[in-house]
Amino acid sequence: MSFESTDVRTHNKSGTNTLQILRLESSVIRGYRSAFSAVPKTTFNSPGDLSRGFLMALTGSPCIHIKPTDGRITYAQKKLYAFHLVALDKFGPKGLEGVTASKLNTDLTITHACGSENCVNADHIRIETKAVNDSQTICHTALRNSVSVFLESSRGDYQGAHDNMIHVRDLICVHEPRCLETDGIFNWQKVRDEN
Repeated sequence: MSFESTDVRTHNKSGTNTLQILRLESSVIRGYRSAFSAVPKTTFNSPGDLSRGFLMALTGSPCIHIKPTDGRITYAQKKLYAFHLVALDKFGPKGLEGVTASKLNTDLTITHACGSENCVNADHIRIETKAVNDSQTICHTALRNSVSVFLESSRGDYQGAHDNMIHVRDLICVHEPRCLETDGIFNWQKVRDEN
């Protein structure tokens, strides 16, 4: 028995069923792009904070976050999630049309392969159902915990932490593409040398 309605639902705050970015004039989007390019960004290549994107750095594709910690950029005194702008550039307006503002399990949503909710690395941005996104959260939490425990017990063996994380992912992840999967080849020595 399904408790989800087939009616088009609206977002609880905006009262709309489309993403804000799809309702903006092109001049406003250009303004947000300008604000986005000007805002400081941080690339997470070090193990300092596992919750903010280090898992993907272990796979060779680090997360990128903007300075405002809420992940939003401001233009003309209005805020917009920066990853929505990245998704617009990656998928185009047509690609985002199916993404809804309300989130039922079957609705499409913008997701992050990295599990870092405000990451703006276009390689990490995907469009998937809310149900898939929710189940990936379980994988991301387990992988983050496996890295944290391994690093603590091994006193900083990052290559071992990577290998252990991939082993745990291979055991628990049922998603396609796999959680934290990238085309890049992991090279912890290169990451360490760059820091």
